[in-house]
Amino acid sequence: MQRTIFKSLVIICLYTLTQYSIAAPDWEVVELQHKARKGSLSAQFDLAGRYYTGNGVKQNYTQALKWFEKAAVKDDAIALLNLGLMYQQGQGAAVDYVKARYYLQKSVDQGEREAMRALAYLYEEGMGGGKDIPKAISLLEKSAELGSNDARLKLGFLYDQGREVKQDYQKAFYWYKQAAENGEAIAKYNLGVMYQDGMGLEKNPEISNQWYLAAAKQGNKDAQLNLGLNACYGKNGFSPNRAKAQQWLQQAADQGDSDAQKLVKELQRNIKLCTDQP
Repeated sequence: MQRTIFKSLVIICLYTLTQYSIAAPDWEVVELQHKARKGSLSAQFDLAGRYYTGNGVKQNYTQALKWFEKAAVKDDAIALLNLGLMYQQGQGAAVDYVKARYYLQKSVDQGEREAMRALAYLYEEGMGGGKDIPKAISLLEKSAELGSNDARLKLGFLYDQGREVKQDYQKAFYWYKQAAENGEAIAKYNLGVMYQDGMGLEKNPEISNQWYLAAAKQGNKDAQLNLGLNACYGKNGFSPNRAKAQQWLQQAADQGDSDAQKLVKELQRNIKLCTDQP
Protein backbone atom coordinates (compact mmCIF):
# COMPACT_ATOMS: atom_id res chain seq x y z
CA MET A 1 0.00 0.00 0.00
CA GLN A 2 1.14 3.55 -0.67
CA ARG A 3 0.61 6.58 1.49
CA THR A 4 -1.06 9.57 -0.10
CA ILE A 5 1.43 12.17 -1.28
CA PHE A 6 1.05 15.35 0.71
CA LYS A 7 -0.96 18.06 -0.98
CA SER A 8 1.27 20.86 -2.24
CA LEU A 9 2.00 23.87 -0.13
CA VAL A 10 2.59 26.07 -3.17
CA ILE A 11 -1.04 27.10 -3.43
CA ILE A 12 -2.41 28.11 -0.07
CA CYS A 13 -5.93 29.47 0.03
CA LEU A 14 -6.26 32.98 1.37
CA TYR A 15 -8.66 31.52 3.87
CA THR A 16 -9.39 34.84 5.54
CA LEU A 17 -11.25 36.02 2.45
CA THR A 18 -14.02 33.43 2.34
CA GLN A 19 -16.32 35.77 4.21
CA TYR A 20 -16.68 37.81 1.01
CA SER A 21 -18.63 35.24 -0.95
CA ILE A 22 -21.88 37.22 -0.73
CA ALA A 23 -22.10 40.15 -3.12
CA ALA A 24 -21.83 43.57 -1.50
CA PRO A 25 -24.10 46.46 -2.54
CA ASP A 26 -22.42 49.34 -4.39
CA TRP A 27 -22.99 51.81 -1.57
CA GLU A 28 -21.17 49.53 0.87
CA VAL A 29 -18.11 49.37 -1.39
CA VAL A 30 -18.11 53.16 -1.81
CA GLU A 31 -18.24 53.61 1.95
CA LEU A 32 -15.42 51.09 2.39
CA GLN A 33 -13.28 52.91 -0.15
CA HIS A 34 -13.84 56.18 1.69
CA LYS A 35 -12.91 54.68 5.06
CA ALA A 36 -9.92 52.85 3.59
CA ARG A 37 -8.54 56.07 2.12
CA LYS A 38 -8.96 57.68 5.53
CA GLY A 39 -6.71 55.00 7.00
CA SER A 40 -9.16 52.53 8.57
CA LEU A 41 -7.33 49.20 8.95
CA SER A 42 -10.51 47.11 8.92
CA ALA A 43 -11.77 48.94 5.81
CA GLN A 44 -8.44 48.47 4.03
CA PHE A 45 -8.45 44.76 4.80
CA ASP A 46 -12.10 44.39 3.83
CA LEU A 47 -11.59 46.27 0.57
CA ALA A 48 -8.55 44.14 -0.28
CA GLY A 49 -10.66 41.05 0.24
CA ARG A 50 -13.40 42.33 -2.02
CA TYR A 51 -10.94 43.09 -4.81
CA TYR A 52 -9.37 39.66 -4.35
CA THR A 53 -12.68 37.81 -4.64
CA GLY A 54 -14.52 40.23 -6.94
CA ASN A 55 -17.29 40.91 -4.45
CA GLY A 56 -19.06 44.20 -5.23
CA VAL A 57 -16.17 45.24 -7.47
CA LYS A 58 -14.43 43.79 -10.50
CA GLN A 59 -11.85 41.26 -9.37
CA ASN A 60 -8.48 42.97 -9.39
CA TYR A 61 -5.44 41.37 -7.77
CA THR A 62 -3.40 44.54 -8.24
CA GLN A 63 -5.88 46.52 -6.17
CA ALA A 64 -6.11 43.70 -3.64
CA LEU A 65 -2.32 43.77 -3.27
CA LYS A 66 -2.36 47.55 -2.89
CA TRP A 67 -4.86 47.52 -0.03
CA PHE A 68 -3.23 44.57 1.72
CA GLU A 69 0.02 46.53 1.59
CA LYS A 70 -1.65 49.50 3.25
CA ALA A 71 -3.08 47.25 5.96
CA ALA A 72 0.31 45.58 6.37
CA VAL A 73 1.93 48.93 7.14
CA LYS A 74 0.03 48.71 10.42
CA ASP A 75 1.55 45.24 10.97
CA ASP A 76 -1.73 43.38 10.59
CA ALA A 77 -0.68 39.71 10.77
CA ILE A 78 -3.28 38.42 8.30
CA ALA A 79 -2.64 41.21 5.81
CA LEU A 80 1.07 40.36 5.99
CA LEU A 81 0.25 36.68 5.46
CA ASN A 82 -1.91 37.41 2.43
CA LEU A 83 0.73 39.70 0.96
CA GLY A 84 3.32 36.98 1.31
CA LEU A 85 1.03 34.46 -0.37
CA MET A 86 0.21 36.83 -3.23
CA TYR A 87 3.88 37.48 -3.94
CA GLN A 88 4.55 33.75 -3.68
CA GLN A 89 1.83 33.00 -6.22
CA GLY A 90 2.35 36.03 -8.46
CA GLN A 91 -1.08 37.54 -7.89
CA GLY A 92 -1.24 41.30 -8.47
CA ALA A 93 2.50 41.44 -9.13
CA ALA A 94 5.26 39.27 -10.53
CA VAL A 95 6.30 36.28 -8.43
CA ASP A 96 8.80 37.57 -5.87
CA TYR A 97 9.96 34.99 -3.35
CA VAL A 98 12.19 37.50 -1.57
CA LYS A 99 9.19 39.71 -0.82
CA ALA A 100 7.14 36.62 0.01
CA ARG A 101 9.71 35.63 2.63
CA TYR A 102 9.84 39.16 4.00
CA TYR A 103 6.09 39.51 4.52
CA LEU A 104 5.59 35.96 5.75
CA GLN A 105 8.38 36.40 8.29
CA LYS A 106 6.73 39.56 9.60
CA SER A 107 3.48 37.62 9.97
CA VAL A 108 5.34 34.76 11.66
CA ASP A 109 6.84 37.24 14.12
CA GLN A 110 3.28 37.91 15.28
CA GLY A 111 2.54 34.24 15.76
CA GLU A 112 0.46 33.56 12.65
CA ARG A 113 0.50 29.79 12.18
CA GLU A 114 -0.42 29.75 8.48
CA ALA A 115 2.47 32.11 7.75
CA MET A 116 4.77 29.65 9.50
CA ARG A 117 3.53 26.88 7.23
CA ALA A 118 3.92 28.97 4.09
CA LEU A 119 7.36 30.23 5.05
CA ALA A 120 8.47 26.67 5.82
CA TYR A 121 7.74 25.75 2.22
CA LEU A 122 9.98 28.55 0.93
CA TYR A 123 12.82 27.40 3.19
CA GLU A 124 12.28 23.79 2.15
CA GLU A 125 12.50 24.65 -1.54
CA GLY A 126 15.13 27.40 -1.25
CA MET A 127 12.84 30.03 -2.77
CA GLY A 128 13.79 33.65 -2.13
CA GLY A 129 16.96 32.69 -0.30
CA GLY A 130 18.96 29.75 0.93
CA LYS A 131 17.50 26.32 1.48
CA ASP A 132 17.22 25.59 5.21
CA ILE A 133 15.56 22.29 6.16
CA PRO A 134 16.04 22.63 9.95
CA LYS A 135 14.39 26.06 9.76
CA ALA A 136 11.53 24.63 7.69
CA ILE A 137 10.98 21.80 10.18
CA SER A 138 11.08 24.23 13.11
CA LEU A 139 8.45 26.45 11.47
CA LEU A 140 6.22 23.48 10.67
CA GLU A 141 6.48 22.21 14.24
CA LYS A 142 5.50 25.62 15.61
CA SER A 143 2.60 25.84 13.17
CA ALA A 144 1.49 22.31 14.10
CA GLU A 145 1.69 23.07 17.81
CA LEU A 146 -0.54 26.10 17.20
CA GLY A 147 -3.15 23.87 15.59
CA SER A 148 -2.38 23.72 11.86
CA ASN A 149 -3.53 20.34 10.60
CA ASP A 150 -1.81 20.92 7.26
CA ALA A 151 1.50 21.43 9.09
CA ARG A 152 0.93 18.21 11.06
CA LEU A 153 0.20 16.32 7.85
CA LYS A 154 3.25 17.78 6.13
CA LEU A 155 5.51 16.77 9.03
CA GLY A 156 4.05 13.27 8.97
CA PHE A 157 4.74 13.00 5.25
CA LEU A 158 8.32 14.27 5.52
CA TYR A 159 9.20 11.73 8.21
CA ASP A 160 7.22 8.97 6.52
CA GLN A 161 8.98 9.39 3.19
CA GLY A 162 12.37 10.42 4.59
CA ARG A 163 12.20 13.51 2.43
CA GLU A 164 14.86 16.05 3.46
CA VAL A 165 14.96 14.39 6.90
CA LYS A 166 15.94 10.97 8.21
CA GLN A 167 13.04 8.57 7.79
CA ASP A 168 11.36 8.08 11.14
CA TYR A 169 8.08 6.15 11.23
CA GLN A 170 7.50 6.93 14.90
CA LYS A 171 7.57 10.67 14.21
CA ALA A 172 5.48 10.16 11.10
CA PHE A 173 2.93 8.23 13.14
CA TYR A 174 2.88 10.93 15.83
CA TRP A 175 2.13 13.75 13.40
CA TYR A 176 -0.34 11.74 11.31
CA LYS A 177 -2.21 10.84 14.49
CA GLN A 178 -2.28 14.48 15.61
CA ALA A 179 -3.76 15.46 12.26
CA ALA A 180 -6.16 12.50 12.15
CA GLU A 181 -7.53 13.21 15.60
CA ASN A 182 -8.34 16.70 14.38
CA GLY A 183 -10.27 15.48 11.36
CA GLU A 184 -7.71 15.21 8.54
CA ALA A 185 -8.87 12.41 6.20
CA ILE A 186 -5.51 11.95 4.46
CA ALA A 187 -3.82 11.39 7.82
CA LYS A 188 -6.47 8.82 8.74
CA TYR A 189 -5.84 6.97 5.51
CA ASN A 190 -2.07 7.04 6.03
CA LEU A 191 -2.49 5.62 9.54
CA GLY A 192 -4.56 2.82 8.04
CA VAL A 193 -1.69 2.01 5.70
CA MET A 194 0.88 2.10 8.52
CA TYR A 195 -1.17 -0.33 10.62
CA GLN A 196 -1.83 -2.59 7.65
CA ASP A 197 1.81 -2.77 6.54
CA GLY A 198 3.40 -2.64 10.00
CA MET A 199 5.44 0.47 9.36
CA GLY A 200 7.23 1.27 12.61
CA LEU A 201 4.56 -0.57 14.61
CA GLU A 202 2.91 -3.97 14.80
CA LYS A 203 0.43 -4.83 12.11
CA ASN A 204 -3.12 -4.43 13.38
CA PRO A 205 -5.87 -5.08 10.84
CA GLU A 206 -8.64 -4.00 13.20
CA ILE A 207 -7.14 -0.57 13.90
CA SER A 208 -6.08 -0.24 10.27
CA ASN A 209 -9.64 -0.75 9.09
CA GLN A 210 -10.97 1.67 11.69
CA TRP A 211 -8.77 4.41 10.24
CA TYR A 212 -9.62 3.43 6.65
CA LEU A 213 -13.31 3.54 7.49
CA ALA A 214 -13.02 6.95 9.15
CA ALA A 215 -11.20 8.34 6.12
CA ALA A 216 -13.57 6.68 3.65
CA LYS A 217 -16.60 8.18 5.37
CA GLN A 218 -15.02 11.60 4.79
CA GLY A 219 -14.81 10.81 1.08
CA ASN A 220 -11.16 9.77 0.85
CA LYS A 221 -11.06 7.66 -2.31
CA ASP A 222 -7.76 5.98 -1.42
CA ALA A 223 -9.29 4.62 1.77
CA GLN A 224 -12.39 3.55 -0.14
CA LEU A 225 -10.18 1.74 -2.65
CA ASN A 226 -8.19 -0.06 0.05
CA LEU A 227 -11.33 -1.15 1.85
CA GLY A 228 -12.69 -2.44 -1.44
CA LEU A 229 -9.49 -4.31 -2.30
CA ASN A 230 -9.21 -5.85 1.15
CA ALA A 231 -12.85 -6.92 1.11
CA CYS A 232 -12.46 -8.33 -2.38
CA TYR A 233 -9.30 -10.34 -1.82
CA GLY A 234 -9.75 -11.21 1.84
CA LYS A 235 -6.86 -9.17 3.20
CA ASN A 236 -6.23 -7.12 6.33
CA GLY A 237 -8.71 -9.01 8.48
CA PHE A 238 -11.42 -9.36 5.85
CA SER A 239 -12.89 -12.50 4.40
CA PRO A 240 -13.82 -12.16 0.72
CA ASN A 241 -17.02 -10.12 0.68
CA ARG A 242 -18.35 -9.19 -2.73
CA ALA A 243 -21.04 -6.82 -1.45
CA LYS A 244 -18.67 -4.79 0.72
CA ALA A 245 -16.03 -4.77 -2.00
CA GLN A 246 -18.52 -3.49 -4.53
CA GLN A 247 -19.79 -0.83 -2.12
CA TRP A 248 -16.37 0.71 -1.46
CA LEU A 249 -14.97 0.24 -4.94
CA GLN A 250 -18.01 1.95 -6.43
CA GLN A 251 -17.56 4.94 -4.12
CA ALA A 252 -13.91 5.24 -5.14
CA ALA A 253 -14.82 4.77 -8.80
CA ASP A 254 -17.43 7.52 -8.57
CA GLN A 255 -14.64 9.86 -7.51
CA GLY A 256 -12.58 8.99 -10.55
CA ASP A 257 -10.18 6.37 -9.18
CA SER A 258 -9.09 4.43 -12.28
CA ASP A 259 -8.13 1.26 -10.39
CA ALA A 260 -11.52 1.16 -8.72
CA GLN A 261 -13.27 1.77 -12.03
CA LYS A 262 -11.48 -1.20 -13.61
CA LEU A 263 -12.39 -3.48 -10.71
CA VAL A 264 -16.05 -2.41 -10.77
CA LYS A 265 -16.21 -3.36 -14.46
CA GLU A 266 -14.49 -6.67 -13.70
CA LEU A 267 -17.01 -7.36 -10.92
CA GLN A 268 -19.80 -6.96 -13.44
CA ARG A 269 -18.16 -9.47 -15.79
CA ASN A 270 -16.98 -12.04 -13.24
CA ILE A 271 -19.54 -13.20 -10.69
CA LYS A 272 -16.91 -15.22 -8.81
CA LEU A 273 -14.61 -12.24 -8.24
CA CYS A 274 -14.44 -11.17 -4.60
CA THR A 275 -15.87 -14.43 -3.37
CA ASP A 276 -14.25 -17.57 -1.97
CA GLN A 277 -15.43 -19.56 -4.98
CA PRO A 278 -12.61 -21.07 -7.08
